[in-house]
This record gives sequence, C-alpha cells and structure tokens, in this order.
Amino acid sequence: MKALKRLCKVLLRRATSWRARAAPSGARDARREAVEGRLDGLARDNTSVLCDASGRKYVAIFESELRVMAGIAAEWAARGLETVQEIYGLLSQGGRAVILLVTAPGPNAAHRRLFCQQDLEFFRRTSEAIGRRLGLQVIGSEHLHLVDLPHESGFDEQQVRDFTARNNFSCWVQIITTVHDGRVSRPSGRSPRKGVGQKDLLRIAVHTFLYTDPQRGQKVDIPLRVMPGMSPMRLSALAGGILDPADIGQSYCDFPMDRIVYNAFDFDAHYPQQDTRIPETLALVEQFQELPEEVQNNIQICADAGRDSVVVALPLPGSGRVSIAYSRVPTHAIESISLGDGENRDTEAELSALFVGQRGVALRQIYETLVAKRRPATHGVCRLESGDAASGTRQEQGHAEPGEA
Repeated sequence: MKALKRLCKVLLRRATSWRARAAPSGARDARREAVEGRLDGLARDNTSVLCDASGRKYVAIFESELRVMAGIAAEWAARGLETVQEIYGLLSQGGRAVILLVTAPGPNAAHRRLFCQQDLEFFRRTSEAIGRRLGLQVIGSEHLHLVDLPHESGFDEQQVRDFTARNNFSCWVQIITTVHDGRVSRPSGRSPRKGVGQKDLLRIAVHTFLYTDPQRGQKVDIPLRVMPGMSPMRLSALAGGILDPADIGQSYCDFPMDRIVYNAFDFDAHYPQQDTRIPETLALVEQFQELPEEVQNNIQICADAGRDSVVVALPLPGSGRVSIAYSRVPTHAIESISLGDGENRDTEAELSALFVGQRGVALRQIYETLVAKRRPATHGVCRLESGDAASGTRQEQGHAEPGEA
C-alpha cells in the first residue's frame, strides 16, 4: 500500500510538470503576472498605516484635559495638599497613548501633604460609566508632588506595577505635576475654588512618563502633543449626562495655558513635510458645526501638497457645489469662490465680489448667501398675485351682496 501511494505521488508530480511545460508561453507569462500582482497587492495591504513605528515619541492630549489637570493640581497645591486624578483614553496599535478625558479627585479622596489616594467608590462609578458609555478605559493617572520631586517615588512605581499587573495592562501613562516656581502655601482648611482667584493660581509643571513595560518598571520620559480645543469625549460626557460636571473638573477648563509648563513635542521637527496639513487657525471644525447636517455629511476638503490654499467644497440644495479657497497664511483670506458646471456665472461673480479678499467670513454666511441667491425669485410674486386675486374675489362678492339685497 505504501509503495502504491509513493507511485501515485510521483505520477502526480510528473503530470503537473508536463502540463506546465505544455502550456503556451503566453499563458505561463499571464499566470506569472497574475501571481505577482496578487503578491504585490498583499504587500501593499500589509504595509504599516502608522505615521511612525513607535508610540514613544509623544503622548497626545486635548487642551481641555491639560487645563483641567493643571487647574486641579494648582488649587490643591495652594492648600499644601497632594491630589490625584485618573486619565482615560485610547492606545493605538503602535503604542500611542491619546488622553481624551481626565476625572477629578472624588469627594472622599484622601489628601495629605505627602500622600494622596483616590476615592475608590468614585473611581468605580466613573470608570464604569466612562467605559460603558464612552468606550474609554483608564490608561494612566496624575499625581501632585509638593516636594521637589518631578518623577515618581518608589511607592508610586510600586503602585503602578501592582495596578497594571492586577488588570493585565501592558502600557501606562503616569503624569507627575509639581509647582513650577516651588512656592507652596501651608495647609489650610479651605475647600478648592473658594477664595482663590485666577491671579493667585500657581504655575504648574507637568512631567509625563510612558511605561512600556509597567511590571518591569520600563518607562520613558516623553513629551506631550497638545491638541487644541475641547475633547469630544468631554463634550459627550456633558451632553449625555454621563457624568456630573464636577466629576470631570469642568470648572477648571479655564485654567490659563500660560501657567502650564510642559515638555512640548516639536511636531514640525519630527514631521517636516506638512504641506497637506489644514492650518489649525482656520478653525474648519467649528465652522462645519454651524452648517446644516446634510451639508456636514458631504463636505470635501482639498489640501494637497504644493498648494498655497485650502479648498472647501460644500454641496448645495438639490444639486451643485460651491468651492471656497482659503489662503494657508493667517488670517486666511478667501482667495476664490467658484460654482460647479451649470450654475449661474452672475451669481458666482456676485459672491466673488462680496467675499474674495475678505477675512473672518464664516462658511455658514457664504452658504446662506448662495442659497438665498439660488432661490427662485418668483415665489414672492406668486404669493402677491394669489393674495390680490383672493382679495379681488372677496371685493366682488362684497359689492354683489348689497345689490342683490
């Protein structure tokens, strides 16, 4: 039986080899090209989609969360007591940590001059709500040091090892805040936000560490990449009533950025080819939110490399589009306005005369002006004629009745 199986394998190999030799050369070449094409496609599909292979270059955080973190630290430092905050966010496949929400210390948190501990019941409640409703997980914590210690103590490191081991975390962000100028008031019985004005707030230094292997204590001192504006997760938590504003320190969002000292990531130095970026000062996101929802869902943006302008194309009711070109240079003057094929060129000329060269004109204003100009001008006339006709009929009926009487 074994000899028969070996004979079948030999015959099968010979038959396969004979078919390959017998096939026309053109067919073999086509087959080879098809296989190479599939392999090339697989190679393209398997390429990395990350901007870099390592997440150790920076930790990303929204400006609102940095303000809250520093504001809470400043007010507890003014009382001469340590404090703690939890950090929630997401981790990329490349190990990039993105901080999307920061929670305040709970009402029963322990604050001492050389020690602090979060309110565990508060932590359980908020982390469960954030995880279920926002899809975020705790990825780190903040800890205020009143002494001149801009890094974790041995006790802090042990806490990180224990917590991450218990929850099987492979990455952790630890932020240590300190008073930048070293001036700390003595402990007092005042509650935070009472009797402490903006002018009295301390400058807060933020020191960020990324644990790449928490159980072994492997970490790197890492800069922050601060993204402007309010975190969308903070807005969602407030709009959906997921958490109380006090839970996420909403009253601290106004803490001045010039009172926060941190190691800022030099984005332009690491990623010099940024011609395709949309200037943050153009504030397109805020402008898009003012437009109708059906327009927001179909906006197109062109910011190709080599262009000196950013082009925004908006859909128009019914059909057609309007393209607005903004200068990349602040204050982003409007360079041109063009309508699609089939649109009235007189309308295009009128819009250009109104807005080209202007600065600070909202997209909503351009859109509403164009919609008004495209609206048929006969609607008002029709209503007037209809009203006159009805009035005339009533008058005729009114004159007829006395005659009949």
